[in-house]
Formats: sequence, C-alpha cells, structure tokens
Amino acid sequence: MIQVLLIAAFVTVSPPEWVPPSFSNETGAQTLPEPWWTDGRFPELSALLQGAISSNESLGELRAKLAATEATTLQARGPLFPQISADSNLSVAPTNSFGFQFGGALDRALEGATLPEVYYSGAATLRGAYILDYAGKNLLQYKASKHTAEASALELEGHGLELFANITEAYLDLLLAKEELSIHTHILQSHRSFLESMSLRFERGEVSAVELMRQKSQVASAAAAPPGAEARILSAQRQLGLWLGQLTPITLSPQLATLPSANPRPKLGTPADLVHHLPRLRSAALQHQAAAKQARSRGRQHFPTVQLSGQWGKQYRFMEDWNTQDFWSAGATLSIPLFSGFADQAAVSQSEAQATASGLRYERLYRQAITVVENRLSSLRALTTQLQHLQTALKHSQSAYEQSLERFQSGVGDYLSTLTTLQQYQQTRLRVLSVQRQQLSAEIQLRASIGGHWSQRLTQAPRGS
Repeated sequence: MIQVLLIAAFVTVSPPEWVPPSFSNETGAQTLPEPWWTDGRFPELSALLQGAISSNESLGELRAKLAATEATTLQARGPLFPQISADSNLSVAPTNSFGFQFGGALDRALEGATLPEVYYSGAATLRGAYILDYAGKNLLQYKASKHTAEASALELEGHGLELFANITEAYLDLLLAKEELSIHTHILQSHRSFLESMSLRFERGEVSAVELMRQKSQVASAAAAPPGAEARILSAQRQLGLWLGQLTPITLSPQLATLPSANPRPKLGTPADLVHHLPRLRSAALQHQAAAKQARSRGRQHFPTVQLSGQWGKQYRFMEDWNTQDFWSAGATLSIPLFSGFADQAAVSQSEAQATASGLRYERLYRQAITVVENRLSSLRALTTQLQHLQTALKHSQSAYEQSLERFQSGVGDYLSTLTTLQQYQQTRLRVLSVQRQQLSAEIQLRASIGGHWSQRLTQAPRGS
C-alpha cells in the first residue's frame, strides 16, 4: 500500500481552468501549516489519533479494499508481459495398437520380434505467447487500473483526515463538557452563597418570603445543570471509544483545564492547491484520468490483434529403450474484428460517457471544495468577531455582578437587581464558552477542508498491525 501512496504522490493532476487565483480576502500563495494536533494546543490528541490509525475498523476495512484494488492493478499488468507455460505429459498404450497408427506397416516390419505388451510416450513442452500491443490498449488498461488504485489510496487518506477531525471534535466536546461542569458547579455555589446571605437578611426582615423562595428556586434550577454536563462528558468519552474501536468509554482526564485558543487566521494556500492537498479531490481527479484512459482503451478494441507464439520441447517414447526427439515451432496470428453485433461500439460509448461523467464530477467536487473553504473561513471570521464582543460583555457583566452583590450585601442594593446581574453574568460565561468551542470547531473543519501534504502520513498502519 505504501508503494501505491508514493506513486500517487507523483501523478500529475491539475485544477480546472476556471479555479480562482485566491480565496476571498486572501492574497498570494502561502505555505500550509502542519496538522493542527502538532501545534502544542492539544497535548493528548496525538496519542488518540495514533490509536485510531491502528484500531479503527473503517480504516481497516478501507485498507483491505485497497489491497484488493492493488491486486486488480497487478492483474491488469499481466497482458503487458509474455505468457509462458511449461507442459509435460506421459501416456501408456498397448504395443499392438502402435502399428495400427501406420496402417499395420510397423506390425509387418517387426513381425517375429519380441516386444513388450505396452509402450510409453510423451512430451515436455515450453510454450510462449505475446500479444503485440501496438495500439497501446493493454497499456491504457493498466494505467487506468493504476489510477483507480491510487484514487482508492487517496480515499483512504480522505477518510483518515475526516476521522481525525471527528476525533478532535469529540476531544473538544469532552473539554467543553468538563469546563461546563466546572462553570455550572461554580454557578450553583454562587446561588447557594447568595441564598445563605438572603436567609440571614430574611431573618432580619430585610427581604420578603417571596424573594427567598425565588432564590431557592434559582438554587434548584442551578442544581439541575451539572448532571447534564456529566452526561455530556460520558457521551464524549463513549464517542472517543467508538472512534478507537472500543465499546467502553475512553476514561480520559484531559490535561487541559480549559478549551485552548483557536487560530483565527490559519494559512489557506490557494484554490489551485486543493487538488494537491485534499485527498478526496485528488482522488476524483485520478478517477477521471482512469475513466479517460479506459475510454481510449475501449476505442482501440476494434484494432487488429497480433499474437506471437512459439514452443520448444522434446518428445519421448519407450518401448524397448528410450527414444527422444527435439521439436519447435513459431508463428504469428492476426485477428481482425469484423462484427460483434455492435457490442464494441456500445462499450466505447459507455466508456466515453463514464469519462465525461467523471470529469463533470471532478469539477463539481472542486467547486464544492472551494465553497466549503470559503464558508468555513467566513464562519471562523464571524465567530472570532462574535467571541471578541462576548469577551468584552463578559468583562462588563462580571464587574456589574460584583458591584451589585457588594451593594446588596451592604444593604444598599435590591434583590432583583443583584439576581439579574448574576444571571446575565452566568449566561454570558456559558455563551463565551459555547462560541469559543464553535470557533475551535470552525478552525479544525477549515484546516481539514484545505488538507496538506501531511495527509499522506495519516493512514499508514504501524508495522505488525
């Protein structure tokens, strides 16, 4: 499989002529960064991804299918070489039947001689045949098959890239759920502390029973949130286990206490780079090349066929002693297709239609790939701006809550004002966390949608796996 991957890396594919020179608001070509999991922000992710390479069933299934495709390529290469075989045979027959082959002449010649009851005869032959592929149809079939195998290898890379993005998403979901649990726990503690303060003020007659009951309701509502976060933690752990081919959850305790910061402006390269950096797009290009070569090969099926053949061997016979004789022959056969009930023309039309369809599919996938990058880039930029505003709002809401709580505890502020600022602060904290998670997801999905040369290393199984 590695050999096919290396071959695929040097097959020339090119983007369509209509591909724009750059993405929106991007100028010039840029060197794409290394994979997102190697930039130090996700300390445990590399180990999870390496585990998925060796244990994920989908990758294993695709590797097996790729091995079958490679075997088909070797089969297509067979007609390019001479076909050589060695035959040997031995037969036994009654001696009195030997002369019958010559009209009884041998019987008269050997009349009175003592002969064995049976005799042995046989031959050892070395045969060879070679189809003279002057039209190149067999060579085109082989190249088409090789492109198909290379496309399958790239499909495997594309699946690996998608798998790595999904594992990253599950890992980020685990971090998000743990941080949400921490926030909800802190919210519950804040409401309980606020309730204790209100209980003291209620005993002094400074707040009403309605306000006290309302705060108890807030405590009960806050206590309902942590179990949901705990369930999301378990769900993310199960999802990680699924990607790693396990039924049990991955009991991972992330080293990170909070979500890492996103890279709001990753390098994108140019739209023309996508066919070189995005495995599944490159696979579509190779499938189009394979279909085009298949069509050209089918178009040459009606050409005359020239087959060269020859044989050399020894004949032997044993009656009273061994007798041997060398023999050889050589020849050429010219076969001219004349009429096949229009089956050949139908096969040519079918192949040409498939080549046209694969070309249109390649262009359609290219447009989709560019659109996906543009949409994810726009989403990342919007989320980055949104997060900046929310972080400013969080700073102000925290300050407002702290001042309101201080006024309430000193007996100046009222309950509703303090409760409102507390709720705004809590909601803003959760919104900031949610948008931060969305921003990370947008970056990861954007990085996955542009790929890179490093994707060729994704699906190489460890030795012995």
